[in-house]
Amino acid sequence: MSLYITMSETDRFKNPDNNITSTSMKIANRGVERITLKDGYNRIGNLQGVVPDGWMRENPSNSMRLAQFNISGKSERCELIVFSGIGGSVDANLNRWLGQFLNPDKKRMTDYSTVRNEKIHELEITFAYTAGIYLKSGMGNRGPTVEKPNYGLLAAIVRSTDETYYFKCTGPKKTLDNYIDSFETFIRSLELL
Repeated sequence: MSLYITMSETDRFKNPDNNITSTSMKIANRGVERITLKDGYNRIGNLQGVVPDGWMRENPSNSMRLAQFNISGKSERCELIVFSGIGGSVDANLNRWLGQFLNPDKKRMTDYSTVRNEKIHELEITFAYTAGIYLKSGMGNRGPTVEKPNYGLLAAIVRSTDETYYFKCTGPKKTLDNYIDSFETFIRSLELL
């Protein structure tokens, strides 16, 4: 966006501010529009939402993560990771995440999980929940896989017309289950900026 201000030479030095009203000009900072968040809201990418009390925002542990939260405080750690700009469809990503869990009979949890869709504000949201044996892979899926029994997954994939956001929360099931309501309330509070 460019801004050009012209005035007649005779008025140039008198009081140029009289010729410009505050609503007639949009000020940009290096081409980025200033964004104002609603009171109590936090920014995550091009979304804003109400982060529940007690959730601790952390510096993302790698560059693929848009945001990262410890939602369980000092108890057994439940970590919420937010991604954006990753490949694959909603179903492909959900199937991959659900496929990281096995039931006690060592069957993949893809067919035994809860998945539902909602439309909230202008966003299409897919919620998912499962619990079982979590097959946690090493860094970048290259390291050894560690089996973590009695773990859970809370997930939400949030689609706008321009972008898709992936919210993946894992942790011990007995701890994670305490955060189902606050997780869903947080996701339902999300709005586009």
